[in-house]
Amino acid sequence: MARRCKSCKTWNDDVDYCVSCGAVISLELSEKLEWEAKTKAKSEIPPTPSETFFEDHIKNSRFLLVRWVYFILHSIWVILITILSFFLYMIAMAPG
Repeated sequence: MARRCKSCKTWNDDVDYCVSCGAVISLELSEKLEWEAKTKAKSEIPPTPSETFFEDHIKNSRFLLVRWVYFILHSIWVILITILSFFLYMIAMAPG
């Protein structure tokens, strides 16, 4: 199946890259390259100060009581979000 290059407007046979300019022609390949670039950019973002604070000082604290309080509050938060998500799902499914 012949494809037309978007940048130089030449027709190419069933290839992933344009023969004349080298641009990506394949839609699957361009989506894959775009996804890889997004995941690479996302992994290079440094953690926020609040994330490092919770990770370094509370979650991995040397005091057992502080770790327990973190675990209990985190568990309560997860349960509340689960219940809220269930109710929002039920509201969304009610119309039809």
